[in-house]
Amino acid sequence: MSKLVSLINELGQATLYTPTITTIDPLSTPGESYPKDFKLIYTQQNYRDGTTLKNSIFVSFDPSKETPITEFPAFSSVESDVLTDSYSPSRRFRALFRKGTDKVTLEIWTKNGLWKSLRVSDYHDAIYADPVFCRTSTIVWSEDEKRILYVAEEKEKKIKKYYEGGLDDEEDLSHTFDKFEYKQDLGEGYKGRKNPLVFIYEIEQETLSYVLNIPHGIIPNYISFTDKEGKQIVFCGINYKEMMLGVRFCTNRPTQIYFANKLILEKAEKKTENGKKEKEEDSAAKAERKQLAESNLAVKINQDAISTCPVLSKDKSKVAFFFSPWKFLHSMALGLKVKKLGQNAEAETIIEIVQEKRLNVDF
Repeated sequence: MSKLVSLINELGQATLYTPTITTIDPLSTPGESYPKDFKLIYTQQNYRDGTTLKNSIFVSFDPSKETPITEFPAFSSVESDVLTDSYSPSRRFRALFRKGTDKVTLEIWTKNGLWKSLRVSDYHDAIYADPVFCRTSTIVWSEDEKRILYVAEEKEKKIKKYYEGGLDDEEDLSHTFDKFEYKQDLGEGYKGRKNPLVFIYEIEQETLSYVLNIPHGIIPNYISFTDKEGKQIVFCGINYKEMMLGVRFCTNRPTQIYFANKLILEKAEKKTENGKKEKEEDSAAKAERKQLAESNLAVKINQDAISTCPVLSKDKSKVAFFFSPWKFLHSMALGLKVKKLGQNAEAETIIEIVQEKRLNVDF
């Protein structure tokens, strides 16, 4: 037994501190001048404790020097509690989600330290932070750096039990019976997740809202702001009800590109421990806002059976996306189209779908 422990310790010394780089963030402004500074984010496996550590270091790169890469003489910072982060377009700000023991906090940092903070777990449940929902980053910045956008699960309403009493009105009673209605989640990898919402945090006002005018039954992903102020969005919408398959592994589901030229926002409500709203709002005002959202629903900008992965041009006037006119089996070929936003012109096909006759193969 002692020899086994000795061997484990010896192997641990060789492998415990072997890093794997996961992200390289440029910190310098674009240009030809050197040196350029980078932040390297890497993971380390601690096999003794069965944990994964997430750390970061800063390096400088100058190809004219004998040693091109130089590490800054400082201890690496541990970021294992950071779920995801994103720098603003000018790199003046860094937004991140930090996971605590029983909370998730949104933080906005400047080079001088923490600037804004909000405990978002009071307003919604899990954040969608994987490539199915985010093309490049979980957090999307507006160009003027006053708004950020992300997708998170709607917070489940606290339902009173029928036999406990205290059902004050018809709304409470309706919610109680709705609990027993079967609602399918988003499939493998998303157990218990059923209703992703698009949240927008206005940094200066420190307010959190969610977008109301996304069509019912559409799951939004790959979202981008299409204007400087962050008041318009383009996104890929998964038609979940038409083909009820797992979102993560089913690439043959119907998807469309949607454009919302006016965002209708509903302020996210913080719930107390008993599930009541912190502030009761005039129901007439909420109904009016809901009606406004229905009349300003995001619209499809193409008519293909499948279209996905929208990418904006630098001037944000056009959007490129993959498409197919057929609902096909997994991982078949896609073409490429470009569409001008805010215009009725047809999308232009840039790359056609290549159809090639397959040879008959006997197995």
